[in-house]
This record gives sequence, structure tokens and C-alpha cells, in this order.
Amino acid sequence: MNDRFVPEREADILKTIDERKRATVPELASLFEVSETTIRRHLDSLRQKGLILRTHGGALSLAEAAFEETLDNKRGINVAEKQVIAREARARVRDGQTILLGGGTTVLELARLMHDLRGATVLTNNVLAAAELYSNPAIDLCVCAGNVRDRTGVIVGRDAVSFFSSLRADACFVGADSVSAELGITTPNSFEAEVERLLITQSRVSYVMADHTKMDRVSVSRQAALAEISFLMTDSRCDPAFVQRLRELGVNVIVCGGDAAGGTPRQARDARPKEE
Repeated sequence: MNDRFVPEREADILKTIDERKRATVPELASLFEVSETTIRRHLDSLRQKGLILRTHGGALSLAEAAFEETLDNKRGINVAEKQVIAREARARVRDGQTILLGGGTTVLELARLMHDLRGATVLTNNVLAAAELYSNPAIDLCVCAGNVRDRTGVIVGRDAVSFFSSLRADACFVGADSVSAELGITTPNSFEAEVERLLITQSRVSYVMADHTKMDRVSVSRQAALAEISFLMTDSRCDPAFVQRLRELGVNVIVCGGDAAGGTPRQARDARPKEE
């Protein structure tokens, strides 16, 4: 590669990614008439400078990685898929358990299915999930203190962190904005990431619920590494190749609905908690 053209080409690649929000290696190689190997070197250089986020097979602009849909918009997207995932999740919630519920509209769908839950303790930072569950007298419902983010309806802040730091639970169910084979579970907001990371680490078994549109994406804040979660739940529209890639990395993927469910998910690591 001629070093004389490197800064100029990298600037043009960065401009292209910023304009398109995301781009793949083949797209950039074709556009700039260079090899895919050359494009990968440019992208790695831009990533090291903190100018882009690398994804599997391409790159994402920082603006796109930080973008966060409003709660109202999220509630109307892929409702059927979220409900399928929620039904599978509900089958894994048992009476008498201590359950942590995190943010996300798929978690909200799960809460709507928990009105017949008995003898359980449910602790959450999800305001809408709490509103769904408060009328069930057969459970103990606890909502953490903190600041409510109007964009997501999730409680964050020092009080929320302190609340969940002192707990241990049988299981947690959290949503995900983005799932990457390289970077794990990520979200646009660092405060939400901090709290939901605690939900995962403080639970014996953790379920991350994400429909197919969240896959092979990256956001700016790390919520959890793939090795830190027990199960990843998605719907049958998820790309089978991406599911297979995750499974090869040792991730327990539960594909909900359709013919792709594939039975019981395997335990990839003996150290991981097993389902009861």
C-alpha cells in the first residue's frame, strides 16, 4: 500500500462511513477500488484512532452506534418476535424464584405474561414492567431508586447500582440493543449498561433477550461479554449463520419459534450455571 495515499484514503473512508452510518468491507473495497485486505487495514487504523466502531465484516459510524430509539418507537417494532421470545422466557420463570427484570420492550412483553406468577420476588429498574406487575398480589415487587431515563423508562444512577449490588437472584431477564460476536452485548447508554451488567452478574442464570434486528450490531457501551451471559434468546428470523457463529464461540443461543428452535440449548462451559 502506497503510504502517500493512506491519510487521504482513510479520510474518504471515514466520510463514507459517517454518511452511510455503516459499511461492509466488500462495499468499501469496491468503492475505493482496493483489496479487502487494504480496507481492513484502514478500518483497523480508524478504530485505533477512535473514529469508528468495527463490526463483523465492516464498520459503524460513532453517531450510529450512539443512536437510541425512543421507547414509543421501540414498542411498535417487531412486536410478534418479541412476544415469541417472551413466551419462551416465561416458561423459564418459576413460582417462588427471585427474578431480576432489566430494561427493554421484550422484557415488558415478558412482564405482561407474569400475572399468574406466585410466591416470587421480582426486582426491577424497568418502570413499565413494574406497572404491569404491581397489581399481582401474589408476588413481592421491588423497584429500585434512581433516575428514570425518559427515553427508555429505565431507572439508572448511583442508587440503582447500590440496590442491585447487594442482591442475589435465581435469574435475570434483560433486553439488548446490540449483539456482536466480537464485542458482546452493547447499548447506547453507559448508565443503563452499568446497571444491567449488575443484573447479569448478580443472577445465577442470566437471559439476554434480543430479536433478530439486534444481531451483528454494535453500540458504544459494553453491557456484558458473551462469556458472561448464560443464554441468549432470539427469534427464528435471526440469521442462522450468525447463530452458528455465536454457538461456535460457546454462546448458548435459544432460537424461539419456527423450526429453528432446535430443542434444548447446549451448555458450552461447565462453569456456567445450569437451568433448573
